[in-house]
Order: sequence, then structure tokens, then C-alpha cells
Amino acid sequence: MTVTHRDVAQRRTRSEWIWRSKYLLLVLILLIIALVWSLFHVRYVKPPPAAAVPAIQYSLSPRSADRLPGVPNISGAEAHPPANPLPNHIYIPSLGTDAPVVPQDASSDYVGSQRVVKLGVPAPAEVGRDTGGADLDSVTGTVLLAGHINLDGVRGALWNLSDIRPGADIWVTNSAASLTHWRVYANPVVNKESPAWPVGVFDPAGQRRLVVVSCTGALHYAPGYGYSYDDNQFVYAAQIHY
Repeated sequence: MTVTHRDVAQRRTRSEWIWRSKYLLLVLILLIIALVWSLFHVRYVKPPPAAAVPAIQYSLSPRSADRLPGVPNISGAEAHPPANPLPNHIYIPSLGTDAPVVPQDASSDYVGSQRVVKLGVPAPAEVGRDTGGADLDSVTGTVLLAGHINLDGVRGALWNLSDIRPGADIWVTNSAASLTHWRVYANPVVNKESPAWPVGVFDPAGQRRLVVVSCTGALHYAPGYGYSYDDNQFVYAAQIHY
């Protein structure tokens, strides 16, 4: 039997057609799987809980912070500094917060002509500290901390930050476990549609304060991104000196 060039070409064409058909079928199957997973995720996977926006937003004078009455700890007893503080930790007795603080770099981008700076957030159990902001041992500038309330169903270290009250005590330690004491005087909520965070929160040389930020508000699902909260919860605290 003689095999001609035409036969070889036909077999090659048939082989290529079969290979392409299998490839297209595989792509189609993968697309169907992705679509089914997306529909299942939206309809049947339980989303993280919505976060309650604080019933009252307050903005007191930083100078009044040391005169505000103390807020009890989470069990109702008087709040005291941690007896055996760990290095690089944040403690908020009134919320039961006890979490490690890790260095976190800020990033910047432009929205139109406006430069926007935002701080990334570490793992749910941790709180990030802006490495470009003021140090705990500084005498000026903002110490900026940020953490999750919830991430993929895992409760974050700052899950109940919106419950914080004026006069609440916050203690933060440095790498030597030395404590700095702060007292809350304001809790503004900023919608995420606002591209920029409040003025001065990244300032290492301005007003001396602690700013703690997390998410709050209603929850929505964005295809290709996942669940996201509508607002950012900021908490401002003045340093208490003895």
C-alpha cells in the first residue's frame, strides 16, 4: 500500500482537528466549573457577618483624653495595663483585644491627580503597624495600626473595634515589651468610596496620637474580588503620660 503526501496531510489535519477539539472541550469544561463555583460561592457560601457601625460617633478634644473616665475591661472590672506584656503587642481591655503587632508597609497610587496612600493589612490574628509612620518611642507623629475584623470567615484581631467607647484605654508595646498608654477620644467612620484616608494619619512628624483602623458597615460581594465592607472605622487615641 502506497501512502501519498495527500494521505499524510489529511491524517495530520485530522490529528490536529482532534487535538484542537479536545483542547476546546477542556477549556469549556474549565469555564463551566468556574461558573458553577462562582454561582455556588455567591449563593451558598456563608458570607462573613456585617459589622455594626457605631451607634454614636464622637470627636472629643485630644487634650481631654486624660480627663475622660476610664472604660471597664470586657468582664466589667476596672481596666489595668497588662501584667506581663509581650513585645510588639496591642491590648484593648474594654474589647478583649490582645494581638501581635507586625511591621506593614504602606502603598500609594493615584486616583486622577490625587495621590492616595493606604496601609495593607496582615493576617487576621495580627495588627499591622505603618513602618513609615511614627515610632512608639517618638514624641510627635501618628502611630498607625490596621487590622481585619473578618477575612474569609476568620475573625480578625479588631473584629469589635466599632464597639470602642471614648475614654477606652489602649496599650501598645515595642520590641522590648515597653508599654505606651493611649486613651480614645474619637471614632470617625469613612466610606471606602472616599479615595483618601483622613488627613495626617500617615504623618510621622505632626500631632502625636495613635490611630487604629479596621473595616465596618454593610457587606457586599464584588465578582472577582469577594466580600468587602463599605466603610473604614478609625479610632483616635491620645498618649497618656505619667
